[in-house]
Amino acid sequence: KQAHAFHEILTPVYMPMVVLPLDWKNMWQGGYLSDEVRRRPLVKTYDKGYLEELDNTSMPEFYSAINSLQRTKWEINDDVLQCMLYCYENNSGVGNLPANCDREIPTRPSDKDWMDEEIQKRWRRSAKETHQLNQQDRSKRLHLTKVLYMAQKFMDQSITFPKNCDFRSRVYDAPAYLNPQGPDWARSVLRFSEGDPIDTQNDANYLGVHLANCWGLDKNTIEDRLNWVWGNEDLFKAIHQDPLGTTTEWCKAAEPWGFLAAAMDMGDFLQVGYGHVSKIPIAQDASNQGHQIYAMLLRDPVGAKFTNVLPSDHPYDLYQQVADSVIEKLKVSDEPMAATWLAFGIDRSTTKRQTMVSVYGGQQQSCKEYTAQWYFDLVRGGQRPKVFKEHPYKACIFLSNLIYESIGEAVKSAQAGMDWLREIAGICMEHDVIPMWSTPTGYLVKQLYEKQASMEVKTSIGQKIRRHRLRYGKGDLSPMKHKNSICPNFVHGLDAALMMKTTNLATLNGLTQFSMIHDSYATTAAKSGMLSSCLRQATVDMFSEDLMENFAKQISHLLPSNVDVPPIPYVGGLDIESVIDSQYYFS
Repeated sequence: KQAHAFHEILTPVYMPMVVLPLDWKNMWQGGYLSDEVRRRPLVKTYDKGYLEELDNTSMPEFYSAINSLQRTKWEINDDVLQCMLYCYENNSGVGNLPANCDREIPTRPSDKDWMDEEIQKRWRRSAKETHQLNQQDRSKRLHLTKVLYMAQKFMDQSITFPKNCDFRSRVYDAPAYLNPQGPDWARSVLRFSEGDPIDTQNDANYLGVHLANCWGLDKNTIEDRLNWVWGNEDLFKAIHQDPLGTTTEWCKAAEPWGFLAAAMDMGDFLQVGYGHVSKIPIAQDASNQGHQIYAMLLRDPVGAKFTNVLPSDHPYDLYQQVADSVIEKLKVSDEPMAATWLAFGIDRSTTKRQTMVSVYGGQQQSCKEYTAQWYFDLVRGGQRPKVFKEHPYKACIFLSNLIYESIGEAVKSAQAGMDWLREIAGICMEHDVIPMWSTPTGYLVKQLYEKQASMEVKTSIGQKIRRHRLRYGKGDLSPMKHKNSICPNFVHGLDAALMMKTTNLATLNGLTQFSMIHDSYATTAAKSGMLSSCLRQATVDMFSEDLMENFAKQISHLLPSNVDVPPIPYVGGLDIESVIDSQYYFS
């Protein structure tokens, strides 16, 4: 809270621009116009040789998409900003905002009570949890404070966000904190500066579906979402007229601040009618994109069905499918903890994170960590009772084993694809070969992980001695990191390529306003139908090729001539063009 007095703390080095960024034509020139700060290359990497190789690679699709994305003009949504400032200053906690000050540590028991081991244990446990919550809130508080400061700084201005990429070609905003890829409360204070008028009921329906998604109905049918929206017009009118007086209503949403921004826009539309210029980014999110990609790569009709690649009357929910499997396992388990878990409640949130990361190489250890995090977040937030007072981690490990087993049963094609990729990475390591391949946009991916060493640097600052331990590459390839990373890197390269192909096709069809976050594509309500069509056509164009075969050929060229890559896993009979008619592929 006191950081408002120290603007140098609040001001990041790389900020939004008030003019259009310079188009990228090579790795070194683009984005910021000024040389006042150190110019960064387009791709974030310490490997200068890799940058030079990228610079010499012809990638017109890649550059075109980057430049289209960073030309989007934004402005501050003042209505949401003022509401957020009020809620934060008054420490209301609305919309998952962090507290503006630390929670008080529980009072230490008296000396007499301190001798009671049980009382002492309870106090230590309570104090530890409070310290952990305060530590989490401090980082969130600093992030939020910077967002609020920058939003006020750029009020009433049109701003743009220069882009950069990681080595897989995933696109990010160069400015930190306030950007369209931030958390819910950071995204909601931004909107397109130009927008487009809502002229038809179809345009309004896209705004309505987005509104329902923010509320938490994203797994319902489109018809159910629209019925809910058009049946709650009075709520949106009330929020539009008095957002602070209706916090008890909109704070119930899954994404409270995004819902507030959309509800106020809907309230404005209901007041003005057709012709209302809507500036809210209308997001269309993928259904488990990593699993979708494996299903299309291996033409798996079962995987495609459960990830909504195939047309259906209702959206399938892979997270819920895994949760249902876990519940069935708990019901037949003889372990006493099983009944306690059933009483605690298992739902899609229990298995979401684990299922999501499984397709990016998530192993059993990460499954344990995410399961424990899910349980402790619910308990510490007061949403569920603390049912495991003794040995909670042991209970979480038991549950995580069931989750991991259920994930393997639900995504067999993805597992086959990941096993194949890891085997290829292992062969590369055996022959000291750095894996390199091109994505469908022509972007060159270089996966380089070295074994790490560390050194200690000791410096003196005034009267204090500081010791810092620095890690650096030893020059030898790390087989473990390569095997663990090949799956996420391969998939992320493909999801980045799909986003870029969609952006380029949409630009050719007249779209100029984009808000793209890896597996979430957004534009204005009036242009959402066109973006949806471009996405599905780009998917067909990209996955009609045999991308697994292309990858295998590129790796084989790097290996010695007498070394063969393993055969591609079984390929099914999925018709990729079916995605054209799937309304829940991205919705």
